[in-house]
Amino acid sequence: MKLKTFAVVLDKPDATYRCGEVVSGQCVLVLEGELHLSQLTIALRGEAVCEWTEARQVSERGADGKQRSRQETVRHHGHHQCLDLHYCPGNVYPSLLTSGQHNIGLNFQLPIDGSIPQTLEAKFGRIRYFIESHVKKTQFFAFDEKTKIGIKIISNPLISAQEIALPVMASANKTVGVFGGAPLSLRAECARTAHPIGRAMAITCFVDNRSKKAMTLNATLKEETLFFASGAQKKEEEKIARVSGPIIGAQTLATETLLLPVPVSARVLHNTCPIIRVKHVVDVYLSIAGSFDLHCHLAVVLVNDL
Repeated sequence: MKLKTFAVVLDKPDATYRCGEVVSGQCVLVLEGELHLSQLTIALRGEAVCEWTEARQVSERGADGKQRSRQETVRHHGHHQCLDLHYCPGNVYPSLLTSGQHNIGLNFQLPIDGSIPQTLEAKFGRIRYFIESHVKKTQFFAFDEKTKIGIKIISNPLISAQEIALPVMASANKTVGVFGGAPLSLRAECARTAHPIGRAMAITCFVDNRSKKAMTLNATLKEETLFFASGAQKKEEEKIARVSGPIIGAQTLATETLLLPVPVSARVLHNTCPIIRVKHVVDVYLSIAGSFDLHCHLAVVLVNDL
């Protein structure tokens, strides 16, 4: 048996699939000879991988009793199987395929939201999904053949309705001025913990400025991604959004609402992958000339939709 053509073709090749949807397509085979369907397997798999290298100094004592150090490269690798679904074409098609072209239909029902992480590409790790078809050859000295195609999946994080609706708040205060300083306080609130990407996040800020200084109210959205492998971890941090608010005048009591845009490129990955974790924190702060800024930090969760 010889495979002249062997490919997986999706009905929606450029689509991004959501959890709960069906991924469908065909496995196309052009044969010279016969193929028993028991030799053909089709699977939808997903895997998370973390990997990086780092250099470290190793000290050792030589035969002459002197201490020497050398540099060695350590490779860290972590792997997690996110998804492993199998499709059995033998339930639908004849058990024996003859010479010619055969289009074997396939479909996979994706799990519900929160059960798998969504597709991710990062410097120190990735989460990828792919459909793989495998033909096991029975002839001597014949190698098995495989073909696969990648797909993108988006999934909401694993978070309960109660957590989504839970408000978040934080407060901070300080004294502005060295001699005869005056108190300054800042309180920031969000009506809920979860916020969808592509929309603005409303942050209510209460400022009690009794000092003689004017200051600017600002907010940034920070994204922290943690990668775990071989007992080690790596971290990526980035400010992915920023908004500047009004100037708070001296000796002023003010209530302001900041609308912080959440970019669609933000990583939605919360409680769905054990080796890659993403945290988002809103940093609300008062920028004060000639003094340290006053900060409030709000931990939020980003979702694809509510």
